[in-house]
Amino acid sequence: MVASSYIDYQENGSGYTAVVGYSSVVAFWQHEGTPPHREPKTAPGPMSFFWEKMGRWVVLPHLTHPGVKPNRFLTTPMKRIARAKGWKAVSYRIGP
Repeated sequence: MVASSYIDYQENGSGYTAVVGYSSVVAFWQHEGTPPHREPKTAPGPMSFFWEKMGRWVVLPHLTHPGVKPNRFLTTPMKRIARAKGWKAVSYRIGP
């Protein structure tokens, strides 16, 4: 994800404008969260992977992911810093 991160800032008449974000769809999913969903298969046949929580390899015909809670790793720090410095912070959700 680090390779897909970007920051762009420019000076305008009243100060600076900065845009931060990620071009990776995985970063978007982590930031915004996901509902429960069926994982897409990358090959025909059953899925096989090491399930760390179970401590062993599993083989399944399909996998239903429980979803991910949002982790606002971009907007939360941005708003906290802006508030501390007396700046205005605005965030927009742009995604797939």
